[in-house]
Amino acid sequence: MAPYPQPIARPDDFAASRAQLTAMIARLGGAEMMTCTQEVLEDYLTATGRELQRLLMQD
Repeated sequence: MAPYPQPIARPDDFAASRAQLTAMIARLGGAEMMTCTQEVLEDYLTATGRELQRLLMQD
């Protein structure tokens, strides 16, 4: 059985995922996150990490 043809990924194919990751990194490096509790940090990473995974699958 022959494999399905695979499209070649272009840089803009992951634009939404890249934007989400860039926003996450910026927020994590900000003063608010540097002083928050571990619980707040985990909650943020859980929610935004899931969104990043969703975007990666869609992209």
